[in-house]
Amino acid sequence: MKCALILFGVCRELEISSKSWSFMEHFKPDVYISTWDRYTIKNTKLDIHIDKEITKDYLQGYFPNAIISLQKELSLFSDDPYNHNEKMIYHWKNALRLIKESNKEYDILILSRFDVYIKIDSWEDKINPEYLYTTAGDLDLKSLHDIFFIGNFNSLSSFIEDRKSTRL
Repeated sequence: MKCALILFGVCRELEISSKSWSFMEHFKPDVYISTWDRYTIKNTKLDIHIDKEITKDYLQGYFPNAIISLQKELSLFSDDPYNHNEKMIYHWKNALRLIKESNKEYDILILSRFDVYIKIDSWEDKINPEYLYTTAGDLDLKSLHDIFFIGNFNSLSSFIEDRKSTRL
């Protein structure tokens, strides 16, 4: 089965989280990345200030053949703290656009943030094309975590395309 992996959002904790990604060896996915060109975090109470430039060379150190789209966050979005979902959906759609432009076809799609710690060894024979799989959410609130999805390519790409975003 041919697999594509979309990595999206803020490129944080990649050095640590990627060590838990057993699915990389199992699925051997083609990698598509949509992320910001900087990772900045400030916490004055903890005296933390990280301001890291994210480059294609840095990302290709982990994923040598990745197709990468780096974006300047402030050029696309306001500083409104409530637009995080729109930023996330922007990256989903942007990476899906990269896949479509590649003209490659895939059976399975994995959608993951950079900071996900997850171990998947043998789902390939268990993926039902009618379902999307994700990490747990709050079922009482009928919500899902938005950090990791895996499923049939057509089902998951339709899920992405159905999300609302004003940017793509």
